[in-house]
Amino acid sequence: MKKQNFRMLLAIAALAATSSSHAVLIDFADLASAGDHGIAGYASAGYRIGSSRVENDAFFVWGRASPDFAGQVALTNGWDGLSTVLTREDGATFSLVSMDLSEAWRQPSYDPTAVVFVGTRADGSTVRQQVTLDGLFGFQHVDFGSDFAAVTSVSWIQSWQYHQFGNVAVIAVPLPTTLALLLTGLMLMRRH
Repeated sequence: MKKQNFRMLLAIAALAATSSSHAVLIDFADLASAGDHGIAGYASAGYRIGSSRVENDAFFVWGRASPDFAGQVALTNGWDGLSTVLTREDGATFSLVSMDLSEAWRQPSYDPTAVVFVGTRADGSTVRQQVTLDGLFGFQHVDFGSDFAAVTSVSWIQSWQYHQFGNVAVIAVPLPTTLALLLTGLMLMRRH
């Protein structure tokens, strides 16, 4: 009986592991050779980055051939006052772990640029984090912490002090059914 329980536990653990969370880095590597050009949005590894502008030039790509390349391939929302929205393509929850931000263009000096990120949870509640760039062209790494865990979307507005973003790190949150399956298996084992 103990051997059978052990096998059941192994099977349940294997199933849970296959549907558990995993980290994804959205680095825009497939756009690496691009110079400055527009795209409507971007999708990678089950995530989507969109804009409130639904045109083909909603985002500008800063690839290696761009004069505004800051050391990594990045996107910038090309329109002042419009939002950028990060979601999972299946609508499920995720955690925003980190992102790199830079001023959008090479120029002698910038005023510090403030970017406000708003995460929306499944219940409609929101969390906010403001990031102020240092005014120097080049990427700054931003960590989001536990407030941005289990969100259904994260949005931020492009201000006239434009910024670019890259290396977006996200983690898919396990589906509740996976956790329920694991608990059911453990309860069945206790009965035997």
